[in-house]
Amino acid sequence: MGDVIRIGKVSAVDIAKRMVRVQFTDVGITSGWLKVLRTTPSTYYEDDPKNTPRTERESGHYHKISFVPWFPSVGDNVVCIYNPGYNEDGYVVGGL
Repeated sequence: MGDVIRIGKVSAVDIAKRMVRVQFTDVGITSGWLKVLRTTPSTYYEDDPKNTPRTERESGHYHKISFVPWFPSVGDNVVCIYNPGYNEDGYVVGGL
């Protein structure tokens, strides 16, 4: 895989190590473990079962919120970058 930038679907996660494996369906290859870059935390209502990101209050009342760093889930589409060269280290830079 000589490409430096690739788009794929997360196939496995290791939250403790902040790493994921990504399936690149266009070439039929699953990556090795890729590091997920740290991102700015998102704000979530804790009582929202879908954890929908929120930035402002609604309907004149407030919800308890929490700040969590973004981390992909299995099935998420992500953008990956690789160091130039064959079979080099790669990183997940964000989701689509």
